[in-house]
Amino acid sequence: MLKPGAVIAIPDPRINPRNRRKWHICVCPSQRLFLRINSKPLWPPWHHIAADENLFLEHDSYVELQSLSFFSESELRQASMVGQMSADEARKLAVVAQTADTLAPDRQELIWERLGSLSD
Repeated sequence: MLKPGAVIAIPDPRINPRNRRKWHICVCPSQRLFLRINSKPLWPPWHHIAADENLFLEHDSYVELQSLSFFSESELRQASMVGQMSADEARKLAVVAQTADTLAPDRQELIWERLGSLSD
């Protein structure tokens, strides 16, 4: 059962190479909405997450704040669990998302409601 802050690896047909497993952070399991994690800061705005503070990471990474990704139930069945963000890291991400002009206000609010209120 997915919950906000869960980090999953999922085959993503929207990237090249096709169906490569990309890591995503669960924002809203009921709506199946996620934020994508990249190894490099490719598309601003992004939020840096340090490997030292997130044990599921092998290296520092960047959470894209361009938009939320939606995955179907069948796509999510192919996902594997990678880890869980700490409540502190989730709050940091939620705060930064509030300033991302690429996210609609309702998406910013959803991220705040789901990730900003996590507790360990």
